[in-house]
Amino acid sequence: MTDFNNIDNLLTAFYKCISGDNNSERDWNLHSSLYFLSAQLIILTEKSGRKEIEVKSADEYASLFKGYIGDRAFFEMQKSLRIDLLGLEWLYNTDKKE
Repeated sequence: MTDFNNIDNLLTAFYKCISGDNNSERDWNLHSSLYFLSAQLIILTEKSGRKEIEVKSADEYASLFKGYIGDRAFFEMQKSLRIDLLGLEWLYNTDKKE
């Protein structure tokens, strides 16, 4: 069992379960354990110069991610973290290696 008693441990677990070298197996059981059942993950993208938002459940995110990354190397790096009374704002960069 992973210790999620602070935000650093939680984020480390998140990065660990989705990051890895070519052909490395991701830990989707760990990924599922990081969220409440009703959690929504918000994906921000830019398409044709327009910013778009996609809202996904944790399982939908995992399925989308598996299709997006395949067996390539992929690493997440934290860009910033701000915690306030209303919740958590978390931004990170994606390093997708072809």
